Amino acid sequence: MKKNFYCGLAAFTALAFTACSDDSSANAVVQPVAIDSSSSVIEGSSSSVVEETSSSAIVESSSSSFGLSSGDGVSSSSQDNSSSSLLSNPSSSSIAKSSASECRGLIWFGGTDDGARVPVEECAETLWPKNVVADGVWRVMETDSDSSCAYCNKDGIGSGKSSIVWQGGESENGEVPDATLKACGGVCGTAVLDKGTLTFQPFVSIGFTFARDGAGSPVPVDVSNWGGICLSYTSEVPPSLELDLGDSVNKVLDYALPSAVLMKSSVAANIKCIPWSAFEIPSWFKGDDHGWKEDTGAKAAKQLVGVKFKLQANPKDAGGYVFNIRSISAYNSGSGYNAAGPADQ
Repeated sequence: MKKNFYCGLAAFTALAFTACSDDSSANAVVQPVAIDSSSSVIEGSSSSVVEETSSSAIVESSSSSFGLSSGDGVSSSSQDNSSSSLLSNPSSSSIAKSSASECRGLIWFGGTDDGARVPVEECAETLWPKNVVADGVWRVMETDSDSSCAYCNKDGIGSGKSSIVWQGGESENGEVPDATLKACGGVCGTAVLDKGTLTFQPFVSIGFTFARDGAGSPVPVDVSNWGGICLSYTSEVPPSLELDLGDSVNKVLDYALPSAVLMKSSVAANIKCIPWSAFEIPSWFKGDDHGWKEDTGAKAAKQLVGVKFKLQANPKDAGGYVFNIRSISAYNSGSGYNAAGPADQ
């Protein structure tokens, strides 16, 4: 597996370099973690998405010792993001802390032996608390048709009927089937969007959480050393990448999660690199952001629960929107990303 990983790393880095050079509260208010002067975030820009999907190019370049296993007694359910006790006190010792050094070498490829799991512990080093286990398992994070959507069934909004049809297999617990990875070399399927009685566009989200506590609940971690996120994908509809801050903060922000809008793409080698600074609160949010609109991405990276690849659009007359997430990595992984820097701002 290691041989396959390093071969994939070299190929992926070379591809990224070539492409980049071509495209040069609840009752208690939850406050973001303060950004110290040592934080190093590459400046970028973004655009928002929720009610009407739009596209904007971001940065374009075209369970180990902490591992999660069935023996850990940790639930694989992704729907419980109840980390309010941690988020209301960002200085809590229970919050996982990653190394202050740059995260390098963290890359997941859908076609390797790693399976449907991003090795998020690669950059945790020794600073992860012993009572926290790494997650990183690809799964359905949210749809408009189930209980995971905290805002879909309130205030007369209604409920959608969207779902995901995995290529090559079926999932019994929301996690991406191994057969899917073998079928397409990535996290692939069809987003069947059905508005139902919703008053906004239907959606589905695929992604992963970083870490869980002993009870299986997602907890926030400091992943600022990633620098941001790079991914290669194809999608028939412009997706967005959202930063999940956990139930408490998500609720305070009325679920206007920090996000970066990507472009639809049919090119398998399409790679987007998004620095933390490019993630912003969507423009449709008009409420009290409690300080989250300033340095949004950098703050979010210091207490991040998960990442969501979100597909939201008007339903098709028949069928759905095909997508494939082929790889994902830390922004700082590989010399090609560092050399390229932000482009297409």
